Formats: sequence, C-alpha cells, structure tokens
Amino acid sequence: MASEALKKAMEELAASGDAPELAELPPSKLGTRDHWDEVYEREVKMFKEIGDEGEVWFGEDSAQDMVEWAEEHFPQLDGRILDVGTGNGQLLFAFSSAGYTSLTGIDYSPLSIELANNILTARTSSEDSDLASPPPRFFTADILNVAEGKEVKGVTGERWDLVTDKGTYDAVCLSDEARNGKSLRELYVESVAKLLPKGGLFLITSCNWTQAELEKAFVSESTGLVVHSNIPRASFEFGGSTGSSITTVAFEKR
Repeated sequence: MASEALKKAMEELAASGDAPELAELPPSKLGTRDHWDEVYEREVKMFKEIGDEGEVWFGEDSAQDMVEWAEEHFPQLDGRILDVGTGNGQLLFAFSSAGYTSLTGIDYSPLSIELANNILTARTSSEDSDLASPPPRFFTADILNVAEGKEVKGVTGERWDLVTDKGTYDAVCLSDEARNGKSLRELYVESVAKLLPKGGLFLITSCNWTQAELEKAFVSESTGLVVHSNIPRASFEFGGSTGSSITTVAFEKR
C-alpha cells in the first residue's frame, strides 16, 4: 500500500542515522505525478469493475479522528473546507457523512478526481446514502500553484476556513523536483499559508514527520501559523526517539 511505502521510506532514513530535525527525505516515485496517475488509473478501473473505492490512507480511523477533531474545534457545518491531495475523496466523504456541507477536494492527478467523482455519483445515487447536501465537489488542481500566484481551479478567490491534508505533504516531501529555486515542500508550506485567512485552520495527518518537525516546517513569522491543537496518538520508541505511526496536528493562522 502507498502509506506503507511512505512509512518504510521514513524508517530507512531513521535507521541510516542521517535524520536531522528536518532532513530531506530520499527521493521516491511516491513523490511523482506519474506514479499517482498510474495508481489512480488502476483504482478507476477497479472501481468500475468491482466497486472497490481504493485505499483509505492511514486507515478509516485516521479519517474519523480528523472529523471528530473538527466536530469539537470547527463545528460550523457550513464552514468552507478544502482537502488538498484529496485522492479518492474518502476524507471528504467522511466529513459529508458527519453533516458538513461546503466541501471541496483538489488533486493534481485528473484520474484521482475521476475516481472521486465516480464514487460520489455512486454514493449519491444509493438509496441509503448518508452524504449531506450539497455533497463534496472535486477539481483537478495543483496546490503548489497557489504559492506561485497562479489561478487554481476551485480554489482561487475562495475563502477557506479549514484546510485538510492526509498524506499529501508526505508525498510532496518525497519529490526532488524544484521550481524557481524552491523545493516543492517549501512551495507547499507557502501555498497552505496563503490559502488561510486570519483564524483559518490547517489540519494535517502525516506518517513521515513528528509534531516537532511539522511545527518547524509550518510555524514561522512568514506563514503566520501557530500550533492550535493535536490528536493524541499511541507512541513508541525508535532509534532513540519517541514517535507514533502517524501524527495529526492543527495549525491556526494569526
């Protein structure tokens, strides 16, 4: 599974003894668009053939945990939520099932969006559908274009109260691509910060980074982001450090 491969890449880095606080991860095919197009091409085919909706990154519990966090800290059901790197849309479907009604998902893979829309059509046409109305919307768009000042379909000109990420930053960090002298990781952080108005929230779940590392990446004077809260996880010790299999942290724009 893709999430297992991400975990393996991070474990290999830690085992090598070359893991400073914000080390660059070894480049991986998981950080390339071609890889994700191949993944979603297979998943589109599987959904059409047998109705398999594809992998839920980090498991269904991680998505439900993010929804429950929102129900406590962001209970406005009509608040505008943007899911970046939405994949098959499973996180937004979980939010919709909980009653949230202003949901948008974007992904740079058009096949990802095709899959998410196919699943949406199937779910909304089902007699026992539990999705709120209106249901999520999905667009093919590259979040990194925000930092570069380019128009992003479904995103530009909108106000976002909550931005979510479940595995997307992890994949971005596995790319060795650069644009105009900046790593994709740097562009991602800038893009998220630009999307949020004062008081806006960013909720991220990662399998590659600890909370301290995520704070170092996202909290700065230039981003205006500060730590808001986190979702407690079971911890373990590895390579002399304490961590967890996944980390979920919320940041607020000040």
